Amino acid sequence: MNSAYIIRKVLRAILTVWMVTTFVFLILRLSGDPTVSVLGLEASPEAVEAFRAKWGLDKPISVQYFDFISNAIKGDLGPSILEGRSALKAVLSRLPNTLILMVITTSLTFIVGISLGLLASLYHNTNKDRFIMVIAVAGYSMPTFVVGILLVLLFSVKLGWLPSGGSGTWAHFILPVLTMTLVESAVFARFTRSAMLEVLYQPYIKTALAKGLSWWQIVRRHALPNASIPIVTIMGFWIGLIIAGAVITESIFGWPGIGRLLVYSVKHRDYNVVQVIVMFISCSMIFTNLMVDILYGFLDPRVSIERGEE
Repeated sequence: MNSAYIIRKVLRAILTVWMVTTFVFLILRLSGDPTVSVLGLEASPEAVEAFRAKWGLDKPISVQYFDFISNAIKGDLGPSILEGRSALKAVLSRLPNTLILMVITTSLTFIVGISLGLLASLYHNTNKDRFIMVIAVAGYSMPTFVVGILLVLLFSVKLGWLPSGGSGTWAHFILPVLTMTLVESAVFARFTRSAMLEVLYQPYIKTALAKGLSWWQIVRRHALPNASIPIVTIMGFWIGLIIAGAVITESIFGWPGIGRLLVYSVKHRDYNVVQVIVMFISCSMIFTNLMVDILYGFLDPRVSIERGEE
């Protein structure tokens, strides 16, 4: 592994996080003042002035930005205006709930999506293939909030089997996880099918068949390793999709995670909390894409990191 390549990737990652943070910083402050959201329309001018002075909102944007960057370098990402405590602690208190949801959803998405895509490719142009693709296209086309609402109407309102929101028991996990899995596994099913079909018609597959290898051996030893490159490629982008899906899903089901906190903080312009969440999402996506680039060299010896960098 070329160390210079890793260093360049890390530096680019830091630059990307800085650019995203700066963009969000400016957009939030240009979009409005949180004073009205917190104090209300009937607040006295003295109370408004005291509030703005307390949180440094009376300073020019350039000074606010310099203070934010200076404190962020020291590890201080600022206080939460709404909660009165560290914005980082406010986000970390919600993070475990989101991580649990994402881990379960990710595991099920990989299993369901890749399995369906593999099955569809092996039964290409049959009724099984067509049925799986219809389900995949439907799942991919329907917005997350539509799937979530339909599941609530069916399992909570109509049948009364599952709670429609909240957390605390295993039953509260089912609808949020099912909503995200149905939507996200459709992506992997379509990509897996396409990648496998491209590989299964290659000459070396026919050669392996001529040598007497069983179909399962061919799929396991030759087809899947070569088809894994495009599947791994979308994983980096998929992290962004699942986090975006988590924002919607947590809002629908009242799940106490960072997605719901992000919506609440944006609504009330809790600047520092929004910035911490955006930095977390950015770092997650950048780290995942970095891991994808490194995995290329292990999944396919033909992929050269040095050549790709050139």
